[in-house]
Amino acid sequence: MRDRSKIVKMITLISQIGITMLSSIFLCGGIGYLIDNKFGTHTFIFALLLGIAGGYRAVYVLVKQFMEKDKQDESSLESMSREDLETWKTGADHWRQPSTKVDNELRGEDVPPGMQDNLDDDRMDS
Repeated sequence: MRDRSKIVKMITLISQIGITMLSSIFLCGGIGYLIDNKFGTHTFIFALLLGIAGGYRAVYVLVKQFMEKDKQDESSLESMSREDLETWKTGADHWRQPSTKVDNELRGEDVPPGMQDNLDDDRMDS
């Protein structure tokens, strides 16, 4: 299960890298093209290079954040593995077992001697 989750995260990262790179190149290239048409300058190449540089920077920040989050996820799993795993196991065992006290009370077992009549009266009322 963990491997599939990691694969999905990597595919998501690759998609984000492609979208980030293409969007910054096309955005800056489009702005450069519009400026060229409107004012008759030759800023398209400069804007395109600016878009490529901005795309590389955005990809760098994206990968850096992904790696930091991945390290935090791994360290949090390692730090909780002893105490929290034992707590989780205890809780899972508790919920897996039937509530014997309530079950026995409903059957009339494990009820103090004087309470059996009260238990029967409560059953008759409902």
